[in-house]
Amino acid sequence: MLLVVLGCVLWRASLTRQNNGTIEALRRAGFPTSNAELNTWYAAVPADENAALLLTEAMQALRNAPPELNRNKPRGLSRRGSAVVVKPDTETNAAAVKADADAYAAAMKAYVATNQAALDWIKAALERPQCRYSVNFFNGLDSDWPHLEPLRNLAKLADYGAVLATERGDSHAATEQIGTIMALARTLHDEPILISQLVRISILRMAVRRFERALSLMRFSEEDLGRLARVFAGAARSNCMTRAMIGERAMMISAFRARGPEFGRLLSGSTVAKGVSTDELIAFPVFRITGFVERDFRFYLECMEKIITQAQSGPPQSLSLSDMDESYTEEARLKFYILSAIYLPGFSNAFTREAESLALLRLAETACAVEQFANMKGSFPAELSDLTPEFTAQVPSDPFDGPPLRYKRLDDGYVLYSVGLDRRDDGGLELTKRTSGKQPEDLVFKVQRAKSKSP
Repeated sequence: MLLVVLGCVLWRASLTRQNNGTIEALRRAGFPTSNAELNTWYAAVPADENAALLLTEAMQALRNAPPELNRNKPRGLSRRGSAVVVKPDTETNAAAVKADADAYAAAMKAYVATNQAALDWIKAALERPQCRYSVNFFNGLDSDWPHLEPLRNLAKLADYGAVLATERGDSHAATEQIGTIMALARTLHDEPILISQLVRISILRMAVRRFERALSLMRFSEEDLGRLARVFAGAARSNCMTRAMIGERAMMISAFRARGPEFGRLLSGSTVAKGVSTDELIAFPVFRITGFVERDFRFYLECMEKIITQAQSGPPQSLSLSDMDESYTEEARLKFYILSAIYLPGFSNAFTREAESLALLRLAETACAVEQFANMKGSFPAELSDLTPEFTAQVPSDPFDGPPLRYKRLDDGYVLYSVGLDRRDDGGLELTKRTSGKQPEDLVFKVQRAKSKSP
């Protein structure tokens, strides 16, 4: 028994030494390896340059949206038109649809008008060059992110402003509001945590879809198209997900090194063994003494190093993390890496979301070039190669498979699309609620105008 115990102690000591060596190597390379180091790594910003301080004022000034805006949009609305253009169908009473749309439009106008103070704070905030929200990582996995949902609400306010500008046919005001949405997303650019990057992606998607809908209803000037093209291109050049993975790793390093109740929270929800509660498992000293935690930790560090290295390449290379994710999860389950089995799965979905965001940004950037071509030439290009080099240096590549984005002319507009996650060119087949999950689909940016307005 003494020999067995001694062997376990020596094994655990060896694993601990290896893990400490890895952590020290990460620290020497400039990466955070604890909650405190992560808090420092996410650098402080001078108060007079920090947009977050004024955005916090905007969040506090923002009034709640009325019930009319919180419910579903009115029946019969044009999917790519603005939020207040009625498109009755045979199953909907036109008068009722018009009444719904009018009520929705009135609520939107009132909401934007009553939140002028928040809009003023946003405008002042976005003139500042840097942003760091008042968050810290000392609590690690238990940290709160109270700014994320209010930031989305500020982006929704700007989105409503873009809708109303589109209704007026004011492309310059719509450009300003779309630019504001993009700038709000940019305030999360450096935040080294996965949830923040997913919120950033959702706000970017909001801006792209608003631009898509606005293009179907009005023309944008050369100046506005040029500005939006630069904004979309700038957002597409970042690889924020790698930074988020580095932050996630730092918090988990602190978690693995935790003791007592803090370590116990890591196992909450874990189905380690039937009939054995989490508390009983945590209290069982063999779990740590025998080296199971250090063994689990070693696996986690090795997996995260591979994930972060692969993520630095960006899509489409980073999309292979889906296969890695499944492999790591299965190995963790079979080899009893309890914490790794809980905290490693799901990263691949984040990289898929990143690729989708990148595709949408590139589609929007390309749409700016298509519109500039149409404004100058009087018709849409026959193919995207017609855009180079006058309107764009090169056609952006599809982040899902590498070749240039795809394009199709329509009788009343055009379709730009990415092949999407299945990496199959389905000719611009669009994802809808009816078709989702039932047939192959592409990631689509479609512009359709009334034929009388089509160039």
